Amino acid sequence: MKMFKMISLCLCFSVVVFATESNSKVKSIMINKMFAKKSIAEAQDTRGICDESATVTGFSDYNGNNTVDLCYEDGTGFFEFAWDGGCTLLSIGYSAGDSDTSEAGFTDGLVFFGFEPGATEDFVLTFDDGTVATLAGAVSYCGSDCASAGYAATCFDGGCADSEEACPTEGDCSDIVDPQYGETTLDCADNDCVPLAWIGDGFCDGTAQQYGADLCCYDADGGDCAPEVNGGVDGCAPLADPFCGDGICNGDETELSCPEDCASSADCEACDLDFTAYGSECCDTAWIEFGIDCATLEANYSWDCSGCLCPGDGPSCEEQGLITCCDGSCVSDESECPACDCTSVGGNETWLADGYCDSINNNEFCGYDAGDCCPGDCVDSATYACSEFGGTCATCLDCNSADNAAGGQCAGDGIGEGEDCEDTADPCADYDVAGDINNDDAVNVLDIVSVVNYILGDTLEECQLQAADMNGDSEINVLDIVSIVNVILGGRSSDATSATMNITNDTVSISGNGFIGAIQMTLSHGAGFSISLTDDAMVADYRTNGDMTTLIVVAPNSDVIFTASGEFEVEEAIVAGGEGYVPLSMPNTFTLSAAYPNPFNPSTSLDMNIPAEGYVSVQAYNLAGQVVGTIAEGNMSAGTHSFAWDASDLSSGVYLIKAQYAGSVATQKVILAK
Repeated sequence: MKMFKMISLCLCFSVVVFATESNSKVKSIMINKMFAKKSIAEAQDTRGICDESATVTGFSDYNGNNTVDLCYEDGTGFFEFAWDGGCTLLSIGYSAGDSDTSEAGFTDGLVFFGFEPGATEDFVLTFDDGTVATLAGAVSYCGSDCASAGYAATCFDGGCADSEEACPTEGDCSDIVDPQYGETTLDCADNDCVPLAWIGDGFCDGTAQQYGADLCCYDADGGDCAPEVNGGVDGCAPLADPFCGDGICNGDETELSCPEDCASSADCEACDLDFTAYGSECCDTAWIEFGIDCATLEANYSWDCSGCLCPGDGPSCEEQGLITCCDGSCVSDESECPACDCTSVGGNETWLADGYCDSINNNEFCGYDAGDCCPGDCVDSATYACSEFGGTCATCLDCNSADNAAGGQCAGDGIGEGEDCEDTADPCADYDVAGDINNDDAVNVLDIVSVVNYILGDTLEECQLQAADMNGDSEINVLDIVSIVNVILGGRSSDATSATMNITNDTVSISGNGFIGAIQMTLSHGAGFSISLTDDAMVADYRTNGDMTTLIVVAPNSDVIFTASGEFEVEEAIVAGGEGYVPLSMPNTFTLSAAYPNPFNPSTSLDMNIPAEGYVSVQAYNLAGQVVGTIAEGNMSAGTHSFAWDASDLSSGVYLIKAQYAGSVATQKVILAK
């Protein structure tokens, strides 16, 4: 049997009162304005209008009976507040002082009652965005008549309406819907409309109207009460104190302590939890008896339907060939699932870490009720003691809790120790040195060889892959090789920022303006092709598959990369340095390398490749199109040329470097930052 916490939030007798009950029933037909918190994103987007939009009235339809009430149900005056923006109300100041409301979570409005009829008040509302709203001269209309409040008609229940036609029909509850419990029915003693769900909910709504309603005429409140006369039609009273064997699973009884009252019926065998005390044995019988499906029970009534068959919810996502998201929605691709938090999966964030194990929060998105559901993690609050309301080993589902670890107080109960919880230990914990692929506690050329072989087609185990992914981009490539090289060599200060490839007489060479960490090339060729890699490098290797060859050369000490016999074409060439990929150019094209550094102060360098001898002009311009410096000008030979531009005499700003050759123009933007 599930013990479930119910909360009634009210403001009464001019002070903020929060009634919290666990084993006793707390009902209220009061409909205070929207106690639900808004999302953080929504609140941030609309902050700044809370104080400006705040309003107060001395009358409202606070109980949702379709008429405007001038007095609260206890005969006192009341005020209803409302505001936009999603701000949380921190306090209300008025004639009796300041009332702290910061823990109540009011983000849209509230009803404040307990005032003298006709009272006039000046209110000061303080919100969590730092704004303050002053609402002066608010008047409670309790003690007045409907005409004084601006309404033309007085309805049968004493409420006000714009016209007689607008008044509800006495004894007709068909149009009255309780926002929490849904459909309503007529009270047996008066003309109030009360939730239909209160009939047979395990709490006696008897002649004494313990919870504000008399439901005796409905078969003694659906069996919740003992009929005094005529089956309850002429009155009923609470049953005797519950005892094991009375046929009702109530009090402190559980299926373990009182199986004769609390054992699951055949209809509830699949469900994990028992809700007998709340109107039906389980979610599946709630569908059979009342037509309320699991989705509605969880969303509107805070039931937990874990394990239930939920016949009213239609086919499951899996039965439809779809994926179930964390919020229960069905999608065709996991990428379409929304990001879930505690609220979106049906949890209540205001109940976290309060010393009470709330089943709706006992999931990973709510942090397993912030520890409340594991006995060793639960912390007493001012309201709840963990020893009475906190979790037990049966509710401790958190696999990371010390309670479920070997030797923990819940070890061996079927949760943890590899039985229900997966082993959360890191299987790669002993791979504690980045780049140590072979796990010999040293990073050296053997690790580079392992990565080279992986790129060329060999396999690595999962832990080896994690050790090889030096930059954490979930890919193993030459950038990771360069990172390992830097570990071995201790890092270098002159990494290349550009490189040029030359092919002459079947010899391929690559030169750079600094250190080149690794080169990877893919070649296409004919059947008679052969290759000889440089031996002046830390590692050099290749693999041939049919008419394609892939090669990797690590930390070459010379420009020559390989010589070949037979025709070939370079399909792809990748050069990597300590800062990432290095732009590679061929001298048979006109290119201008990226300036380095950029931003710079006061000078920067760049390389230019020209395919043949010709006139070259390289100039710097400001954004107004004026030449502010000539970097190079004149006739130059084919190949790579390096230039430096000293801008010491210029002010900080954005400049353009324009290179012109043989009718072609290359331009790039640089930033001088002094």
